[in-house]
Amino acid sequence: KLSVKAITNPYFLDNVGNPAANGLYDLALGPADSKEVCGTCAQDYNNCPGHIGHINLPLTVYNPLFFDVSIV
Repeated sequence: KLSVKAITNPYFLDNVGNPAANGLYDLALGPADSKEVCGTCAQDYNNCPGHIGHINLPLTVYNPLFFDVSIV
């Protein structure tokens, strides 16, 4: 529910060196340097808090810390 963007592109940058759409450097997640503006809140590098993205995994992944298993 908190996510603003699904990360579906495996590339960080496009051929010209700009942040790739739907990648880890997408401007919707926040600006990566002082010359950019956030695609979500339209704030600059100093004022944008950053935003959460998500990656949909093909299988269920369980966190092992949630299991109470004692090692003998």
